[in-house]
Amino acid sequence: MFVVFTVFYPLAAIANSVVYPVAIANMVPSNRQTLAESINVSLARGGSCIALLTAPFLFAYMLEYSIFITVVFSLCFLVVLVQRKDIMKSL
Repeated sequence: MFVVFTVFYPLAAIANSVVYPVAIANMVPSNRQTLAESINVSLARGGSCIALLTAPFLFAYMLEYSIFITVVFSLCFLVVLVQRKDIMKSL
């Protein structure tokens, strides 16, 4: 598990710094891209702060519920991708 985490962790940083701004640039008009990027950065920083503060409390429950939560989110993401396949063609 640690090896998988170590291998895929850099991909999260790449996605946050490259993929999201490119996707926002394609979806948002050029006169609103700065606002959209600032919202993206503020939500990422807010999520980091929340994760930093809540991680010690949630760690005890993480092993019990992580598989269930991962499966549910993966299925929801798959449903969204299937429904929005025309958006994926333009990327």
